[in-house]
Amino acid sequence: MDQTFTQAHIGLPADQIVPCATVDLNTSTRPLEAIVTAPECTAARDLFIHQGFWDDAIVSHQGLSIFYSLLRNLRPGNVVEIGSFKGKTAFVLAHALQANGHGILHTIGPFDEERFMELYRQWPQPLQDVTRFYSENSAAFFMEADRKRIEFDFVFIDGNHDYEFCLFDLQCAARRMRRGGFIAVDNVSQAGPLCATLDFLKSNPEWVDCGLSPTPSYPTTAFSPGRSNIPHTDFMIIRAPSFYSIGPVPFTFGDMPWMHSAIGGVIVHLHEGAEGTLHVQWILRSFGPLGEATSSVEHPINKSDREVEIQLSAPLEVGTGDHYSVEIWFSWSGPGKLRFGQTPQPLEAQSEQRAPVKTMASHSDVAPSIIPAPQTLIQSEKQNIPMNSLEHYRDIFHGIRPWSGHVPHRFIVDFVGSLTNIEFHPFLFNDPNFDGDAVGNSFEQTKFPELSDGGAPANAEGWFEAVDWVVAAREARGRYVMITLGANYGAQAVGAWRTLQMINPMPCKLVAVEPVPDNLEWIRQHMRNNGIDPDQQWIVPLAISNTTEPLYFPVGAPGIGSNNCFSTNELAARKNYADTFIESGRTEEALRNLLMYNTTGITKELIPGQNATGEIKLVSSITLNELLGPFELVDYLEADIQQSEILVFPAFAELLKRKVRRIHIGTHGKDVHWALHDLFANDGWEMIFSFEPNARHESALGSFETNDGVLTVRNPNL
Repeated sequence: MDQTFTQAHIGLPADQIVPCATVDLNTSTRPLEAIVTAPECTAARDLFIHQGFWDDAIVSHQGLSIFYSLLRNLRPGNVVEIGSFKGKTAFVLAHALQANGHGILHTIGPFDEERFMELYRQWPQPLQDVTRFYSENSAAFFMEADRKRIEFDFVFIDGNHDYEFCLFDLQCAARRMRRGGFIAVDNVSQAGPLCATLDFLKSNPEWVDCGLSPTPSYPTTAFSPGRSNIPHTDFMIIRAPSFYSIGPVPFTFGDMPWMHSAIGGVIVHLHEGAEGTLHVQWILRSFGPLGEATSSVEHPINKSDREVEIQLSAPLEVGTGDHYSVEIWFSWSGPGKLRFGQTPQPLEAQSEQRAPVKTMASHSDVAPSIIPAPQTLIQSEKQNIPMNSLEHYRDIFHGIRPWSGHVPHRFIVDFVGSLTNIEFHPFLFNDPNFDGDAVGNSFEQTKFPELSDGGAPANAEGWFEAVDWVVAAREARGRYVMITLGANYGAQAVGAWRTLQMINPMPCKLVAVEPVPDNLEWIRQHMRNNGIDPDQQWIVPLAISNTTEPLYFPVGAPGIGSNNCFSTNELAARKNYADTFIESGRTEEALRNLLMYNTTGITKELIPGQNATGEIKLVSSITLNELLGPFELVDYLEADIQQSEILVFPAFAELLKRKVRRIHIGTHGKDVHWALHDLFANDGWEMIFSFEPNARHESALGSFETNDGVLTVRNPNL
């Protein structure tokens, strides 16, 4: 029976420091031994013992301390627990992720919802924020993870202990396991989990048993305590190799959604050199109507090869359908096995084929899993159709399943699963009837954004933003770079990232430009809440302008999104500041403020009547020249900088044409809108959407209103 707890939270406080062993997982050949023999592991075990909360935990206190140190050193992006029960193990896993400031725990319990949620609701909020509970079986979870191309770093298998079920969980977890990741199988004192683990290792000899003593033998009795080769636990931990092995038996990475009715080849990245022949077979399928085509190639591999582009002599084509998939099989003729360093990447059947470019920093090397766009959309983005032809985007969300799941307390969620703390929306609290405690802590089935007459202008503009997320993600190849100007709390960056991971996952770099200090912290929180490591992105604490000189900017009112340097830094504004100081006899005070604190001391009302003010301060600035400099190609640039657009874009029109594929701008003024419209149109950009702000518009999808305005352009040269 569970103990009864009367305090506000159970377990450990989210900010409590738990002792953690340190081990270099990249170089250590015996990482578990390094963890178990470290004094920090013993100290963590004693901490769990003395808390009392884990007295009825299924995993031993020693096992919990091992998991904690392993996750702190691994810094995983996705952790999976099969078998939630009461959440005692999940609490430790979530605490480690929260301490890392990165990662999401997916815990699966088809029969555990009542007992898990009872305690989960008493967890510290930061631990709830990094945890997703699924009241479904592991088969359903793995199917969805496979569809979304989610990769795991650590999986704890503690579900059905029958051999067949345990082996299924092992094989499915291994299929989505990141190279170098870990799987822990509990209850090896029972024959089912132990035999499943031994058979898996026998079939996958590249995987390593991380136990402190030799791998156990096949059992002669159904149940026998003490079989684990990790003392004081009942689990085994095995580790994935740092490569994929290709042998004489055909192997595939699975059937992948594809975007086209033709394919041109594949790129493989070799882990090390080899001599032999790689046999490749493509199976391209169309659906609605059904069609299938196959083609094979034998490609010689040399010891010096690392990145190999294998092209078909002629594109493999299949009849036109509603959507397509491609399945690529590999087999090897040569000494030993051929080792791939990452998943292969299909090549389009186009003259402009090129090998994917790696990003500056990424979480993983993941092959694209492209959900096909509707045929009308494919045509609209490649042909010179009329601007604002929204009928071509009627089925933009085809092939995407809107997110559903448990939403943490005081969070809201959108169709791609971006979880947003309501604190990031301060206007909500201006309504005296708004009850923040009634938000979240429930199961949500989201739906797609709609462009409709009944919604607010912000809802209509949100539809255009979602369209650009989807199209930019579908067009990306090999790596993805997204820049958001005026990032606020990072909604556009996270939305673009989650859309990419949902329909075309690949290495990604997010660049968020935002000068308000509180917003910068919120960006980091928002990324962490959604499984993004902010330290791997580029968060730029500067104002965006057409100059790198310091400028006057209204700092304050986080989350409002109305701050800009257009009206506060222009010459007339500066003259007004000077006149105000002189006429009021405050020149000495102003000089002291500027020289010592970089502030004028003047406050500005950002939105009348909303208690949203900013203090006019000197802040550092950056231009598009510095932002775009490190990148060969930027897939998507989004700007919401409150009329400063007219300063930021014109000065770097030529640079944008060389480096940026797609731009979405909220123009914030009819004069700004049409000035930028003409700038891009005259420079040869494809005008995708152009709807001026503060106006009502008619379209093939219905009437809608705009507030900020919408200007989306696409670079025909990239």
